[in-house]
Amino acid sequence: MPPPDAQFRRELREALVEAYPTLSDLRMLVEDTIGVPLQNVTMAGDMPSIAFELIGWTRARGRLPELVAGAAAERPRSTKLKDLSRRFVFPHAAEGQEERIVREDVPFENAGEWAVRYNRCRVAVCRVEPQPLNESNADFGSGFLVAPDILLTNFHVIDHTGWKPDRVVFRFDCEVGSDGKEAAGRTCKLAADWKLGTSPRVSDGGLDFALLRLAEPVGNDPLPAGTRGWLALHTQPFRIGQPVFILQHPAARPLKLAIGTVRDVNPSPVQVSYDANTEGGSSGSPCFNSALQVVALHHFGGADHNRGVKAERIRQDLAGRAEPVLRQLAAPA
Repeated sequence: MPPPDAQFRRELREALVEAYPTLSDLRMLVEDTIGVPLQNVTMAGDMPSIAFELIGWTRARGRLPELVAGAAAERPRSTKLKDLSRRFVFPHAAEGQEERIVREDVPFENAGEWAVRYNRCRVAVCRVEPQPLNESNADFGSGFLVAPDILLTNFHVIDHTGWKPDRVVFRFDCEVGSDGKEAAGRTCKLAADWKLGTSPRVSDGGLDFALLRLAEPVGNDPLPAGTRGWLALHTQPFRIGQPVFILQHPAARPLKLAIGTVRDVNPSPVQVSYDANTEGGSSGSPCFNSALQVVALHHFGGADHNRGVKAERIRQDLAGRAEPVLRQLAAPA
């Protein structure tokens, strides 16, 4: 006899195929209840296989109850779906309200998987040091790897009189550990042909980014959890209230995490604004969504908000460049 979970999935698969015999019907259910196109979930060719993969996809993301409840509501004559949906009835809260999916655009994340992704994001971020910290923290910034030896930061981080390429140091793994001690980190210098591509400040009509080639492929460093790696630029339709995570070196301090939310999706055609905290030295930091995808490049602080350049716009810019290495960075993640 199959285990209860396997038995449930088999019954649900049969109920979905019976209640939604055509692909178009199932496609509408998925978009209405999950908010994701069915083709992003499965490309299977027959209805049983499509239902099987759909159940696995929603189950892995903690969204199976939404699928079952939505299907039962759409097909009230299906006694099978109705019976299956009853297995997801939870006790009412003390105030008499049921739990709700409040933000459809912020799905549940698997905690262990999210923690692994976060750790990989941390090690890709560095402090940009134009001179030794014991001299001054003037013009310090942040940056992050987008390829083994390519770093993304702000144009204004490199566009000043204090920028001397032979003096600049990039310091990875500069953090305060669980023992309260600051790690010195791993340092790297610029390559001889260090300037790969830039875009001027937003106030000058650009995107305020700089792509720099490092003297070593830091992204290939072996670490205890595997290769250091690098981060890709993602496209995201921003909505007010979405969470924003920024890994940064504020005021030239060891790596910090700031958490906030989107405040304005279009303060300018190329920017998004948020209320996550930043300080001088945070310029060039990656801005992440709840799935820890890079969706913006932080670059600006205002009186009551901060701003980043949308990663989508940077990708569009790079896609139009002549250099193959820059076009490669614009490829979808």
